[in-house]
Amino acid sequence: MSEEQKVPQSQPPDDGLSVSERAMQTNWRRAALVLVVIGGLIIGMGLSNAVAPQPKIGIVRMYDIIDYGTAIYTFGQLTIAAERSDVAAVVISVDSPGGYASVSENLFYTITELRKRKPVVASIEGIGASGAYYASAATNYIYARPASDVGSIGVIASLPYVQPPDESTLVTGPFKGGAGSTMDVTRGIQAVKESFLNHVYTQRLYILEHAHMPPRQDLFPTREELTTGQVWSGIEAYNNGLIDALGSDVDAIKKAAELAGISNYDVIDLYGVLTRSDEQFYGFSVEAARAREEWFKDGPWVEFYHLYIAPEQ
Repeated sequence: MSEEQKVPQSQPPDDGLSVSERAMQTNWRRAALVLVVIGGLIIGMGLSNAVAPQPKIGIVRMYDIIDYGTAIYTFGQLTIAAERSDVAAVVISVDSPGGYASVSENLFYTITELRKRKPVVASIEGIGASGAYYASAATNYIYARPASDVGSIGVIASLPYVQPPDESTLVTGPFKGGAGSTMDVTRGIQAVKESFLNHVYTQRLYILEHAHMPPRQDLFPTREELTTGQVWSGIEAYNNGLIDALGSDVDAIKKAAELAGISNYDVIDLYGVLTRSDEQFYGFSVEAARAREEWFKDGPWVEFYHLYIAPEQ
């Protein structure tokens, strides 16, 4: 082979760098590339969380007697749960003896509407009775502690007050200023009781038949047994089908996630979101109370605020 046909040997670039310096430069380039890739992944994860945040299980607290003063907090939490797209399922933590029939019925309908959009699970802590159980019956699944009190399905009402003749008071009818005749009140109580009973009976039978394997509807008491106003322990309530399982809030959260079809999720206290603070239901700070007041003035439940919390003069 002639000199002209020999393949020329590659020569190192004439950049004035030694072999070790050149190797170090290559390593730095590789490290920079790795950092760029990692940075891109971090930015991508951040953008994905911004666009599609990690799903959350929202905790709603239904505590105390159900009346117009306390229900505003429950309705507020349910509103947040319905409106937030990152809340994939809801757990209602219940510890209430019930309260006003009209408010309890409104809670039942509100939870029923929420359940159409995302799974809702009730978790009875100490007591879930009367209107509180009525509202709980609207959920997909009910947990209760073994020693909790469950039931008291029925209605309590006072007989009307009849204004006696009085020279200083003029009334246009014997029941003016009262609640109507005894017959009217009796009919009204009966109608409320039937509504309560029908909703609970229909809803629980459906859940016992469709949410359990094997179905458990044969355990459910008769309509007559339900209206005795009896309170059962959590264990007894499970045995007769008033609840679906014995367990804690943790069990209820897991069930809500299962119903929502998610496994990687956060848990968020919607009461804290409602009050714009990390305070729990009891032991409010002054700052939390002020934040709560401002929130209600501007929130979507402003009508409740003006009607029941701070009526305009």
